[in-house]
Amino acid sequence: MDTGEYDAARLVLEEAVAIDANDADLRYALGEVLRRTGKTADAIRMLETIRVQHPRAPRALLALRELYDASNAWRDAARVQETYIQTLSDNQRAAAEREQLFYYQYQAAVEIGDAAERIEALTDLANDSRSFVPPSSVWATR
Repeated sequence: MDTGEYDAARLVLEEAVAIDANDADLRYALGEVLRRTGKTADAIRMLETIRVQHPRAPRALLALRELYDASNAWRDAARVQETYIQTLSDNQRAAAEREQLFYYQYQAAVEIGDAAERIEALTDLANDSRSFVPPSSVWATR
């Protein structure tokens, strides 16, 4: 994979996962190959499999969060971010990650189709985080 031979790496890793489906490192590596080759949905499925086996594995959670972020799957990104925050013991880092969580929650709330539900979700978010300010780029797209 490091030499850019993604198809060969994918084949080797798929074989290895078929032999040992419980090896989280193999699944993570396969997910990374899939991500690098633009197979986002397949990469997400691979990392979600790790998450089922190891629900608090930070490396898998971070990779999964980034994939959901890149896919604009805000609700899923928020769900993963909540779990990731629970793995942190450093309060400063957790505070910074909570800001990221609020961003995902905000993005998810903005996309709610029903106006009353959207207002309720945004009000709940404002009550949960009085310091969160939506990024100006969000307003530029509206």
